[in-house]
Amino acid sequence: MNHVDYLSTVRFSTLPIKQQLEIKHLGPHQPDELVIIQEGNGKKRSFNPEWFYRKSWLTASISKKALFCFPCLLFEGESVWTTTGFTDLKHLSERLAKHESCASHVDNSIRLGLLGQTNVPSALDRVHGRDIEEHNRQTEENRYVLGRIISCIKLCGRCGSAGSLNPAIFKCIFETMCEGDSRLRRHYEAEPYFSGIASAAIQNELLDCMYSVYRDEVARQLLHTPFVAVMTDECTDGSCNSHMAVVLRYMVNNTVIERFWEFIEVKDKTANGLATAIMASLDPLHITNKLIAQTYDGSAGRYGSVRDIEARVKQRYPLAHFVHCYAHPLNATLQQVCSARSSDLKVFFADLATFTNFFSNSYKRMAALNEALSRRVSRRQAARLNFISKTANSVWKGREEIKECLQNIRTQEGWDKATISEAYGLAMHLQDPKFLQFSQFFSELMPEVDLLYGVLQKRKMNANGIRLAIQTFKKNVGLLRERTDLIAQDGTEGSKRMKTDAAATMQEACDAVLSQVDERFPESDHLITARLVDGALFPQVCKFVSSGRAGICSQTVARGE
Repeated sequence: MNHVDYLSTVRFSTLPIKQQLEIKHLGPHQPDELVIIQEGNGKKRSFNPEWFYRKSWLTASISKKALFCFPCLLFEGESVWTTTGFTDLKHLSERLAKHESCASHVDNSIRLGLLGQTNVPSALDRVHGRDIEEHNRQTEENRYVLGRIISCIKLCGRCGSAGSLNPAIFKCIFETMCEGDSRLRRHYEAEPYFSGIASAAIQNELLDCMYSVYRDEVARQLLHTPFVAVMTDECTDGSCNSHMAVVLRYMVNNTVIERFWEFIEVKDKTANGLATAIMASLDPLHITNKLIAQTYDGSAGRYGSVRDIEARVKQRYPLAHFVHCYAHPLNATLQQVCSARSSDLKVFFADLATFTNFFSNSYKRMAALNEALSRRVSRRQAARLNFISKTANSVWKGREEIKECLQNIRTQEGWDKATISEAYGLAMHLQDPKFLQFSQFFSELMPEVDLLYGVLQKRKMNANGIRLAIQTFKKNVGLLRERTDLIAQDGTEGSKRMKTDAAATMQEACDAVLSQVDERFPESDHLITARLVDGALFPQVCKFVSSGRAGICSQTVARGE
């Protein structure tokens, strides 16, 4: 009754339940006298009956000389295991494993096992529940592992090692994380493909997914915030390509936050091109009536007029008023503007930076410089070659001592070839008339910029004080502009300077600086409102507004108290 030849001629589901249970009790027919022989490629294979002990569900037909699946023969399954029979002994092991794991065989085995049970639906529900539980457990495990991988990528990103530049660093950090985490170690060792997680393609795919989720969350927050400000700046990636970074500033739960939005590759760096790129980035956010402020530096300051960009953006976003970015030192911003207006000044600032790089990158060089300058200035002042204003002032006023220091480096023993070569280049700069003229000019201009910047950065400010600082700055820059011809004609110790066109360049720099100040600070009264976004005062302001005391708050701010 349980033979393959009989079961092939009947439909098991139509048999009486008593007969079905009897066939189940008998189990698969596994004849000892079965002979299956396969010949090919000069080899002869025969069936080993030991397979019946390994696979309890396996049955066979003596007449057909083929193997069958007992549960699938009863409840229908793959034709090769229910109708024609399996005879490929060469691939028997592989096909048995494949069939045993297929869904139809698993279902048929479950149905045969539950046959005769008093509550078949309940048993099926329990099996289904276990499947769901196992699925949820595996999902939770995968999410945990993925979360640890994302944490590792974020750590590499903070270290500047994400992506394909340093895959070994990622792998080293991840393996270190596995040492204290048995769940992560188990997953790492169990999955043969898991070592590929260090590849650039997989990391980039994960980064794209993280960035997509991040942008969705920022967009969701922007739907519920009343006001938004946009800030853009120029940055350079690892391939030295220039991009524009877009940052959004808005309020969440009475807290002002800043969130990076995206990098934009801008090919048209005119005012129109920059404004078009900014608006293309903001348009999908639908913040036309929420954008109340815009600020630009970097590309905007170097390539396009700030006012031109502001005007074009305000055509689309009428409430977006321009505000100077106080995160940028004013002297750095004005340096970018001057460099963009004049190739001579661009070269000068690049040459000036070489002095900072040369001395600050070596304690030995800095010690030699301090020793040369110690006769005239303090040690603390001698080492301050950090910002443009301080560097220009130090190079100009200490030019003779720096020359002496560079000459000592070139003539004394103990200095390497690279240092001697660089020292010669710096010495040539100190003999260049135009470089000396620009050094004197900026040693007088940049301190004025620093004074104005210091006033604008004060937390306690008043409109009259700011207005007076701006007027004083303009007056002093105007006086300096009148002296540019004299600076260009001044002689150095013992010799006359060569005649250069530096005076015209200095005058152009003064005009650019004054123009930028007029563009960035046309009104000074609005700067008082900066106190409203002081982190320490923000909760108090919110409390005043919610309690109906906004009028008192506005009067206090108007008086500059």
